[in-house]
Amino acid sequence: MTSASGSPEGLDAILQHIASAHSSPDNDSLTESAIIASVSYLSSLPPEIHWLCTSSPLLPVVVQAIQLWGYGEPPAQATLAKFQPILAAAFARCPDCAVEWHAGFRRELKRVFTEVYSYDEKSTADFYVALEEWDAQRVGVGLESAMKIVERIPMAWKHVEVKGPLVECLAAPKLLLREPVYKRWRELFLRLEKIPVGVGDKWFPGAVVLVFDSDVRVREFGVQMFRKRSHKIREAEFELDLRDAIAGLITREAQKVLAIVRGY
Repeated sequence: MTSASGSPEGLDAILQHIASAHSSPDNDSLTESAIIASVSYLSSLPPEIHWLCTSSPLLPVVVQAIQLWGYGEPPAQATLAKFQPILAAAFARCPDCAVEWHAGFRRELKRVFTEVYSYDEKSTADFYVALEEWDAQRVGVGLESAMKIVERIPMAWKHVEVKGPLVECLAAPKLLLREPVYKRWRELFLRLEKIPVGVGDKWFPGAVVLVFDSDVRVREFGVQMFRKRSHKIREAEFELDLRDAIAGLITREAQKVLAIVRGY
């Protein structure tokens, strides 16, 4: 259901609730009620509603709802366990929403944490670790399912279940730096007859991982994405999308060198 303005029905009330919570960031009960209301609202939306892509008005609601990850109490964890499959399904239906989960959503979440709640990096570290672990598990399952589709039917590259995990990993270098995820992604990439539309036809930060691959096909795919850039990498983009990935790559390559040295 949508309102006369084109927004999902009931959105204005949820946004007002969130605004009230943000205006009183020290009021824990108000913050928690806004989180629960956001989770309940998103959980009730029909599947045709997109959560994050095309400048979705739902972005503030998703940002508020995801803060549930930071609550370890049993009731909150029980609610989170019910919400996670709903969130995963929203990303599985729309690769663009999954990409925004790692881009615009992460930027807005960081802004709310720092500007609204005054959280520092240390206080949110465990939150982000939990979120990234969930992402890795979810995307890993998606890649496994995509491989089964490739093995079962022709022209599998046309299916959103294949395109989704492929493009999401490219939007999130941290996913590609996880060996189990990268192994599945690489296998899927090399098995495809054709690259799905929207995968690799523009710049994605995951390219920085691909250019270190030993297979020339994977490496060249990463190089092609770099060539899609219309401008040099700016400092803000580096800090948000590439700093941690490059640090991870340096650590990984250094470990390889150490392993070789110790072998002599």
